[in-house]
Amino acid sequence: ITAAVIAVIAGGVFVWIDDTNGPRDGSGIRCLMLLALTPGGRLYVSADAANEYAAVADCASRARTLLDRSVKRQRVKRRSRKRR
Repeated sequence: ITAAVIAVIAGGVFVWIDDTNGPRDGSGIRCLMLLALTPGGRLYVSADAANEYAAVADCASRARTLLDRSVKRQRVKRRSRKRR
């Protein structure tokens, strides 16, 4: 799935980055993404990493995989409806 396809499918992408260790001096960053899908529905994805960049990259990779699966599942449903 390319960025243009994601822009059409997802009405909005919201990203939260949180320090999981709080005020202590440790390495733990959590990234949470919410993809608001255009026809309706939401996909939530999270990832933990040592720094912000790795957390966002891992979360984006997971979001892409999950979005790809969701699109494929919808295509299969549409095809099975047409065959009936």
